[in-house]
Amino acid sequence: MADDIVKDDGIDEINDAEEEEIFDLVDSDDGSDTKVIENEKGSIEKNPENEASPPDQIKEPKPEIKEADSDIQNEKESQFMKTGIAGFDSLIIQGIPKGSQILISGGPGTMKTTFCMNVLVNAAKRGLTALYLSFEEKEENLIRNTKPFGWNAEELIADGKLILRNLDPFKMSRSVETLLAQARGELLIEVNEARNLIPENITPDVVVIDSLSAISAGFFGKEEGYRAYMSQIFDTFRNLGMTSFMITEIEHSTTKYSKSGVEEFLADAVFALYNMRQGSQRLNAIEIIKLRGSEHQKKIVPFKALANQGIVVYPTEEIFMDK
Repeated sequence: MADDIVKDDGIDEINDAEEEEIFDLVDSDDGSDTKVIENEKGSIEKNPENEASPPDQIKEPKPEIKEADSDIQNEKESQFMKTGIAGFDSLIIQGIPKGSQILISGGPGTMKTTFCMNVLVNAAKRGLTALYLSFEEKEENLIRNTKPFGWNAEELIADGKLILRNLDPFKMSRSVETLLAQARGELLIEVNEARNLIPENITPDVVVIDSLSAISAGFFGKEEGYRAYMSQIFDTFRNLGMTSFMITEIEHSTTKYSKSGVEEFLADAVFALYNMRQGSQRLNAIEIIKLRGSEHQKKIVPFKALANQGIVVYPTEEIFMDK
């Protein structure tokens, strides 16, 4: 899936007027009310400690991979990893525990693909091996979609640090009977279909699966097989010590973050991405729903995708959404 690029003026309609601006309460797509609040009155809340400006006027955070050279140097020895996404790592106290399986949940236009590719590019630039498994987009489309951000994906691919692989979810579903027989303990040998997702002689540090929704479509009418396959993917990736970001497409919700529910149960972390309606505008935001093994801030914050940079998160801002 290709996410639309939010231009620098994506949320520039929020004014920093001398008088407080109160946004009207609007209905979100799922029937819930969404509002942005300033000091409990209706717009983006300002941090009382530094009086941060609205997202169109605050100083863009510098990419965190440039601000923590010592952390990058020791990353392979560390038990935690950073995404390198400007502003996002500030939401997590220690970092993402290595080997975590992270669910990236959101509806259309929430920039799930862009966010995950940004994480992979940053990891590859730090010398880690990054693998993108796509069940929807071809490699050339993925590369093309990175160009507006100036990530030089072709150079990383040529160096062997960024690997793109396109797979057919329907081919995997043909092994459903084997998966079910193994789950019932009827096989004398172990068959690991999930390990076949990873190219031979490679154990990536970071993996993206785009998407679990596409895999689910391949198992249409075979829900038991899909659950068995999901369990195998999560267990295999965890045992290999790989940190994975698994994209799932879900309609806007504040209570459910995957179609079947098994994915969010198996995952070590859930990051929810939103595409909120604010009047005639759309506002992208992100929230860490859960993260095992590391403390994190529990709030919804806005973000943008900027040309020649990528995802920029505004951790000092906060969006409130009525359920």
